[in-house]
Amino acid sequence: MPPVMRSKSARSTKPPIPPWTPGQPVPDPMVIAEAARYLRLPISSVYGRTCPGAVDPIPHIRVGRLVRFRQRDLDGWLAARNTAVPPKKGGAR
Repeated sequence: MPPVMRSKSARSTKPPIPPWTPGQPVPDPMVIAEAARYLRLPISSVYGRTCPGAVDPIPHIRVGRLVRFRQRDLDGWLAARNTAVPPKKGGAR
């Protein structure tokens, strides 16, 4: 008997992660898609910053091949990169 071929629509797919809004509870630890949504970065950028030797790495936890993120670590990482622009001297025109 020939093997049964399944169509792409028959494959199980994970539901998309809904957009995160400020004030909404964040799962802890977060998976990569949740961390990317929280940071408002592409998933590929987050992956790139978790590789060994990455420039400006994002703090993360590796469990085997899996990557997890804690909200407090991400908040600290963002705070360290906060570049507030000092007000101009001389007042507004």
